[in-house]
Amino acid sequence: ITGSRMWQRRFMALAVLDGFVAIALIALLWFVPSPAQVGPRDTTPDVAPTAAPGSDGLFTSLNPIEPGACVESAVPHLTFDSSIIWTGLALFFALIAAWLGREQRAWRLLGAALGVFVLAAVIGDAARAGLCAATGGYSPGVLLLGLNAHGLALAAGGLLLMKSVGDQPLLKDLPPLQVYAQSLYYAFVWVPRAAIVVWGVIGATMLLAQTHAPLDLFHSAQLGVAGTGLLLLGGAVIGPIAEELLFRGALLPYFARFMTPWRAIVLQGLLFGVLHTEHGISIVGPLVLGMILGWARARTGSVRIPILLHMTFNAASLTMLVLLTSVSY
Repeated sequence: ITGSRMWQRRFMALAVLDGFVAIALIALLWFVPSPAQVGPRDTTPDVAPTAAPGSDGLFTSLNPIEPGACVESAVPHLTFDSSIIWTGLALFFALIAAWLGREQRAWRLLGAALGVFVLAAVIGDAARAGLCAATGGYSPGVLLLGLNAHGLALAAGGLLLMKSVGDQPLLKDLPPLQVYAQSLYYAFVWVPRAAIVVWGVIGATMLLAQTHAPLDLFHSAQLGVAGTGLLLLGGAVIGPIAEELLFRGALLPYFARFMTPWRAIVLQGLLFGVLHTEHGISIVGPLVLGMILGWARARTGSVRIPILLHMTFNAASLTMLVLLTSVSY
């Protein structure tokens, strides 16, 4: 209709990708063992189910502990797991960015971003430990307030870094509403396809059984109205704002100073994805979404649309979590 081959090439590329998706689905359905076949099943007979977290109150711990144990549990302990691999990849990508931007002294901004990450994590852990000591143990309320404290610290650091970098256009501007709608389309098209391909290639059925996201802690909890509000505030409001200020507000425009906008979009998306170590092999989701959010920032010249998109994605996930949890009870 338009006389352009652009969309023809795009649809052909999508058709080729869907061919790999079909092969990956066949591998998942017929050749990869199910989680029940990977290891022995729990055969403990007739064990009475324990109470759900939050059933006796949002800040009531099912396993009370001493204040000293709260502080001790907040101290990081080095253990080798998949998160070490993802963290190593993040450092590798950061070193690439530092080398490419050596003339602009990119290591300064990257070092500051690392400091913001570490400081925000310390503040979140300190908040959890303090609340744990005050209430007699870890509970859904303690974890939720710690999540919000971590997000607020990250947002404050990201805002400072974004102001130090400044704003600049990266790609040709598009209408914000069009960018929002087009980004949603890209997310629905690319995230599931990329996930299926990756899971099929590496045998995801075994690995998926070993992945745990932070929200899994609240899957079996009875949060109530207050807990649900804290969860949505931290996960669907503060978290998206903090991450967008840091990645799309500071890192992306800074990377674009010493590389092309498209390379900057890819590099910040890789950093964004691999720093979500808690997702395990499902990290392919944040990887793809990080690039889509970077594209939205480059097209609008602002973090407003990426923040709105990020809120949309997280709010949808959290709403499903809350609904599934409420149905189970």
